[in-house]
Formats: sequence, structure tokens, C-alpha cells
Amino acid sequence: MHGLMDERIYDETTLFTLLKIMGVGFIVIIGYINLDSYFTDKEYPMLTTSDSLDDEQIRSFKTNRGIAFVEFNSGRKHKVNWGQNLNYIDYSSITAILSIGDKVTKKPNSDTLTIRHSDKYYYYVLGHMIKKNE
Repeated sequence: MHGLMDERIYDETTLFTLLKIMGVGFIVIIGYINLDSYFTDKEYPMLTTSDSLDDEQIRSFKTNRGIAFVEFNSGRKHKVNWGQNLNYIDYSSITAILSIGDKVTKKPNSDTLTIRHSDKYYYYVLGHMIKKNE
């Protein structure tokens, strides 16, 4: 019975090899995440105050933690910062309202985004929260 307790499923060499493989895997995953983020930033430049959108229709979009990556029918692509308007019960944030076919307008030198959704106009300020009745 004593002999069974001393047997090991692994030895130090196997454990060290396993730790090396895990370390390399971790580095590869971190590298992939950083590269993916880098290329997404290049493909979808941040929509800034100086940019303008003139009734641009949404072709496709994806959201990630309050930020939207939007492609318009014109071919333009932008990363749209978060924005909330608590006056809208159903659509309190930009990511909540976005739908394919919506039209987006933003004047140059403005941080206000107007989204035409189901023939109604919704207003958001990029990077800000509009409180109720504000």
C-alpha cells in the first residue's frame, strides 16, 4: 500500500514542459487580442467631434461594452463612443437603438448624434449621459 502513495502521475520535467506550453499559449492569446484591437482601430476610426455624418444609413454594426462599430451604406466605418439619453425609456443608449437601416446625422464640430429610427429622431451626446428632462 505504501508503494502506491509514492507513485506520481507526473515528474518535474513534465510539469515544467506543461508550464512552458501554458506560458507560450498565454503570450499568443495576449498578442492576438492586441493585434485584433489594433486592426479594429484602423478599420473603424473613432467618430470625433470634427467628423460629420449627413443622413448616413447603417449597413451593419456590432457593439462591445457600450461602443458601436458601425458600417454605413456609403462604405464609411466608424467606432462610435457611448452615449446615453435617459429621456428615452426604450432606447436609453446609442447601442440600444442602433438598427440596420437607421439614418445617422452629426454636424462637424459637434458632439451630438441624431439617429432617425422608425421615423422618429433620437438625440445623444457622444461620451455623455443626458439625464431625464435635461
